[in-house]
Amino acid sequence: YKSHSIYFEYILCVSKYIVNKDKLQMLPITSCTVCRRFTQLFQYSIESIVNIIDEILILDDSREEDVDYTYFAKYSNIKIIKSDEFGNDLGKKKQYLANISKHEIVMRWDDDFILYNADLMRTICDIMREQTLDFVITQNYNISFSLDYVNASQPYCDEIYIYRKGVIAFQPKKGFPDYPLLHKNHNDLLSESISKCLFLHMSNFKSYESTLYRS
Repeated sequence: YKSHSIYFEYILCVSKYIVNKDKLQMLPITSCTVCRRFTQLFQYSIESIVNIIDEILILDDSREEDVDYTYFAKYSNIKIIKSDEFGNDLGKKKQYLANISKHEIVMRWDDDFILYNADLMRTICDIMREQTLDFVITQNYNISFSLDYVNASQPYCDEIYIYRKGVIAFQPKKGFPDYPLLHKNHNDLLSESISKCLFLHMSNFKSYESTLYRS
């Protein structure tokens, strides 16, 4: 576990250096996260984007009343939402966050993502605004605890994670309760694929409780 923590700290240091060295302005993007438990991985996940993303929405999906989010109180761009309105429907929870976002560009940000390339984030924001793209796809590495830290069977996830508000809806499909479906035909939308890694998906570092809950 200690080696995991050192690895996370290294990734965060690299990301923060890229963001702070040029004193970049906050990007007009809203990130949306559904979180069931405040873990160290979740803390690292939010810390990796808090100095670059203008609005961070977190839906507290825990069943406990005493979850302590005071650590995030120092960040004015983080908004914690507590609601049991949607029951166990993860898709509706994610859709709710996207609907209330104040920015046109929305980012799906799970509690096991770590920002890897802050410069790429800025580039994506710029091209989406300049070219009015509907979404951008990047090649984000799935990390597993092995010697090379890469999942050989599925090295990266290339779903739609950054998109224009209203372009996708979260519906049950392919065994997932929160599968992102396009509102229009893919050919009718403007998009771009970038063969670079934006974030690391630390799925194998999740607790077994979180993995069972998702499945």
